[in-house]
Amino acid sequence: MADAFPDFLTRGEPLGDEELHEAKEIVKQIRSGRGAEGHLDRLSELAVAWVTKNPAPIALGTVDYTR
Repeated sequence: MADAFPDFLTRGEPLGDEELHEAKEIVKQIRSGRGAEGHLDRLSELAVAWVTKNPAPIALGTVDYTR
């Protein structure tokens, strides 16, 4: 799921380039075990910023990961 998150932020009206880059870097650090305190909070903030720009639900379709 974490790997798919930055892609979700490009749907509809996307976040800005800096925010998208930041999301990708945070996810990369979390996946590598180098996540810092506050990274999950920042991803939550980015998700809220995206929802604010896209208040109507958007179908995300299938994802390319498995549990």
